[in-house]
Amino acid sequence: MHIGLTWWNLLYKKMVSIRGVSGFFESAVRLTTRALCSILPIHMRRDVRPVRSGPSGVSGSVGTSTSFSAGSTRRGFPIGFSLLVSFALLLGAASSAQADMLCSEVGIKDTVSKRWVVDGDVFVGPLDSQFKIDVDCEFRNWQPLIVSNINYPVSDPGPFLVVFDNVHYDGNLACANTEHKFWAVNSTGTAFEKCIDFLIPTETIAKQAPESYARIGEPFTYTLTLPSMYFPADYAQNGEPSNDDLHSVTIWDDLSATGVNGSTVDLTYVSHTVSGLPPGVTYDFTDGGGKYLTFDFGDSVIQAGTQITFEITVVLDDTVNNVEPVQFVNTAEWQFGRKLAHPDYPDQWTYYDPLPGVSGISDPMTIVEPDLIVTKSSPSDSTAINLDDVATFEIDVLNDGEGAAWEVTVLDQLPVPVTIPSVPLDTYAGMCETNPGTTLTASIFEADGTTLVRDLTEGTHYTLNYTADNGGADACQLTFTMNTDAGSLAPTQRLKITYQSRLDSNSTQDGYALTNVAAATRWYSADGSEPHPRREYTKTLTDGTPGTSNHEDSYTLYTALSGYY
Repeated sequence: MHIGLTWWNLLYKKMVSIRGVSGFFESAVRLTTRALCSILPIHMRRDVRPVRSGPSGVSGSVGTSTSFSAGSTRRGFPIGFSLLVSFALLLGAASSAQADMLCSEVGIKDTVSKRWVVDGDVFVGPLDSQFKIDVDCEFRNWQPLIVSNINYPVSDPGPFLVVFDNVHYDGNLACANTEHKFWAVNSTGTAFEKCIDFLIPTETIAKQAPESYARIGEPFTYTLTLPSMYFPADYAQNGEPSNDDLHSVTIWDDLSATGVNGSTVDLTYVSHTVSGLPPGVTYDFTDGGGKYLTFDFGDSVIQAGTQITFEITVVLDDTVNNVEPVQFVNTAEWQFGRKLAHPDYPDQWTYYDPLPGVSGISDPMTIVEPDLIVTKSSPSDSTAINLDDVATFEIDVLNDGEGAAWEVTVLDQLPVPVTIPSVPLDTYAGMCETNPGTTLTASIFEADGTTLVRDLTEGTHYTLNYTADNGGADACQLTFTMNTDAGSLAPTQRLKITYQSRLDSNSTQDGYALTNVAAATRWYSADGSEPHPRREYTKTLTDGTPGTSNHEDSYTLYTALSGYY
C-alpha cells in the first residue's frame, strides 16, 4: 500500500505546540526521530532536518521538523515503528525535564564562516531557555534574545567561537572559567556587561556626520575611520588602530536605510576620497546605482597600526520622503578576517574569516528647510502722501526656517491707478509712474536687523524688473531676484529691500487708500550651481494677508491732497 507519513508531521507539531507546558516532548521527538532512521526501510529514510533557504552563502538544517514518504513501494512499517512512537510519548509523559537546545541542531551552517548561525530574522519558533554551544555558533538579529542560560554540554569538545551580532541579551552567558572565545558586536545587554573581561576587543568604523542638519540638494560629507578600536567605551585603546592585521575587508554602506523611527530618507552618492592607504593596499568600489556602496579590499591586508579614512559625500534628494523635521542616521557595516585568541590565552589564536565588525553609525541629522516671512513697512511710519511727497518703503524678508534660502525672488505690487467716478469730474489715484528700481537698495542683515552681513549690488547679486502701467496683469509690479553670487539668506538672517515712490501726477482723489503688497514668491533649498536636484518653493502674491505672518504683507497709504497731515 502507499503510505504517507504526513500524520507524523501533525503529531510533531502538536507536541512542539505544547512544549511550553511539557518541554519533555522535544526530547521524545528527537529520540523517536533517531530511532526511525534505524528501523525504517532504507528507501523510506530521509534527512530529518530539511534544508531551508537562507541568506547568500548560508545553508544547512533547521529545527527538527520531519517529513517522510513511502514512495511507490508496498512495504509496510515494522511493528517496532508503532511501538517506538508509543514509547516516545510515554517517555515524555514520565519526564518533566526539558531537553537542552543545541546550536548544531537549530543553527544554519554558514558555508563561508563555517559557523552555525541562529538568525532571529530566519529562525521559526522560540528558543529553549537552556541553550548549549556545541559548535562555533553565531547569534544574529535578536532584539531581544530570550534564552535564560547559554552554556556548554557536559562533554564539551570545544573551545568554540561564540559570536553575537545585533543582539540584546540580558540572560546568563557562561563566560568564566572556559577557553571558549566570545565576539560581540553591535550588541547590548547585561550579559555582555557581566562578561566584559572575557570579550575579545572588537574593531569598529568610527563614522562622523559633518553637522546636525542637512538640506535638500546640498551635498555633505560623512567621515569614516577604520579600524578604530571600541571596547568598551572607556577602553584605553578606544579610537586607536587595531593591534591585529585585518584581511579580506569588505565595507557596505546602504544609503537607502537611513530613516529614524520608521521614517524613510532618500540619499544619493556623490563622490568619495580615501586617505591613509598603505602602499600596495587597493580596493574595488561599486556605488550600486548611487544607493548601495561597496568597498572590497580583496586580498589586501590592512596591517596592524594602520587607519584608513573615507570621506563619502552624499546629497539629500528632492523627494516626498525628505521633509522637515525628519531625522536620519547612516550605517556602514563591514566584515573582515583576523586572528582571535581568548584574553586569558593570547598565544592560542585561531584565524576566522569572515567576522562581523562593529558598524559605524553616524549621529542623527535633521532635515531642515527655509521658510520666509515678509514684512512691508514705511520707515517713517507715514500713513498719508501728497503729490509733492516721496514715500519710502521697506520690504523685510526674514528666513525663519533652519535651512538656507537661495535665489530669493520678491514681487512688489504697487498701487495700480484707478478711476473713481465722481461729479462733476472723475478722479484718479495711483503710484505707478515712478520706477522704484532707480532708488532701490538691498542688504542682508543678522537677525537683529541692524548688524550688516553684506550689501548687494544690482547686476552682480540681483536683477530688477519693473513693469509700468501697461493695462496687463503685471502692471505696476517690481520683481527682485537674487542670484547665486548673492549667496544664501541663512537662517535668522534678513534681506532688506528699500526704495522710494511717489503719487502719480494725475492723482486727484483725496483720502483714497493705496495699498502696496509684497511677497516672496520663489526660493530654493540649495545653490543652483550644484548639479544635484534641489527643492523649489513657490508662493503666490494675494492681498498681503493682513494680520497673518507668512510670505507676504501689505502697507497702506492714504492720499492727502489738502489740509494738514
